[in-house]
Amino acid sequence: MDHEDYFQDYCNRQPQYKSRVERQIGNLLADRQIPFIYEKPTAVMDDGKLKIWYPDFSLQAGLLVEYFGINGEQDYIQRTRHKLRVYQANQLDTIPLYPSDIIPNWQGRLIDRISSALESRLRALRQPQPCWH
Repeated sequence: MDHEDYFQDYCNRQPQYKSRVERQIGNLLADRQIPFIYEKPTAVMDDGKLKIWYPDFSLQAGLLVEYFGINGEQDYIQRTRHKLRVYQANQLDTIPLYPSDIIPNWQGRLIDRISSALESRLRALRQPQPCWH
């Protein structure tokens, strides 16, 4: 199998989602034709060490969507907070989703959050940058 065949096969595969809500998020993104990669290996610096993490959804321009589906477990809450701090320190914009976010019309709100994040990035790119000589 050459590179082109492998890429086509990879793109046609249905991701093996870990939860029902992740599947719903993936289907929403696909239905809206928002390109994403499920659990794309992503390099982050964590406590001074280079690590590979697998965010739930990697969208264009480095935007991540993470679904944190376990509610109330103290250890999980601490890991969630740590993960979000590391993403921020690595300048990876992240839209976190929790079970409490999955309410009627959550899909529209998620699309709005993605649009706002991408528009914010575009505005930042349009800002004049200092020219250093």
